[in-house]
Amino acid sequence: MKAFALGAQVAAARLRSRTLGVLTVFGLLTVAVVALLERRTGSVLSTDRALAGVALGLCLPALAYGVVRTATGGQRLANSLWPMARYGQNRRRIALGVLSAATLANAGIGLVLAVLCVLCVRLPADPLLVPDALTSAWIGAAGGAAYTALFLCGSTLGRAGGGAFLLLALDFALGAGTGVAAAIWPRAHVRNLLGGAAPLELPQFASSALLLALFLLLVTFATQRTPK
Repeated sequence: MKAFALGAQVAAARLRSRTLGVLTVFGLLTVAVVALLERRTGSVLSTDRALAGVALGLCLPALAYGVVRTATGGQRLANSLWPMARYGQNRRRIALGVLSAATLANAGIGLVLAVLCVLCVRLPADPLLVPDALTSAWIGAAGGAAYTALFLCGSTLGRAGGGAFLLLALDFALGAGTGVAAAIWPRAHVRNLLGGAAPLELPQFASSALLLALFLLLVTFATQRTPK
């Protein structure tokens, strides 16, 4: 328990980075501006386009990548844990602590991005405001958690954890499709939950289950690749 708490505390301290804060504010402003532009079109699909496009399709994965790289000090996961593990703490438990802090941060970012997007399109008196905000909030949080596990897994690959950037690029490229290759990426399932094209024509409940399964599988992979 001490190792887990230590990992969470150190990751939380790293996440108080000024650079990450500036990038997060920039992401929020970008979402607000694009959502307001979508609002002006008057289309019934304005909210869906803004959510699947700039909010959860662009800003969430980019910010989630930044959060994980910041939480790991821009290093390979195992190397980033060495200052905490050198006195005998279990590195796998420390890694789970880092994961918990990064997951909470990214789930929060996903939730805020989604709700902000809906508010900018739907305010002040749209009858769909509350249901859209509530639904989008949990989808954004789930997407943020899944991206955390994806990039933490990537940070175990490459000399300096550069595999995280490779997985970000593959999520953008392959997750945009609807075939077999898309079904293993968070982007495809988040899009499905938002009402967009589904990978393999999966129902939305299946995408919810697969996001959870991806999270658990990737966390297991990342921790197993971390030396004790």
